[in-house]
Amino acid sequence: MRRFVVLFIAVVSMLALIQPVSAMPSSSPSWLQPKIEQTARLWFGNAKPVRIDTIDSPREIAVVYSLARPVHCGKCPELEFPNPRVQFVRTTFNKQTHARTTELTICHSRRICLFH
Repeated sequence: MRRFVVLFIAVVSMLALIQPVSAMPSSSPSWLQPKIEQTARLWFGNAKPVRIDTIDSPREIAVVYSLARPVHCGKCPELEFPNPRVQFVRTTFNKQTHARTTELTICHSRRICLFH
């Protein structure tokens, strides 16, 4: 029984460390939601993100968009070919100016985007 309790506490502690993000927490600034929606429409058109995570830092807020399947991204930078297919992307917004401070980072997985 003691081993189970110790294991349970270890797992709960690890989960607390692994979850540094949230899907639009209630403490997000009011200006952020319209920016997130505008950026998603610009990049993905009619494809709606299935999950949006925010990562708060002192000067910026990073936003990670997760799509259900890879879609063509018309406004994405042309890396190796035009109109790349993306499923996970990340960008950041400045907290003072509310402007995007990075164009776009294409990730191979949500986890890479979150801990980039």
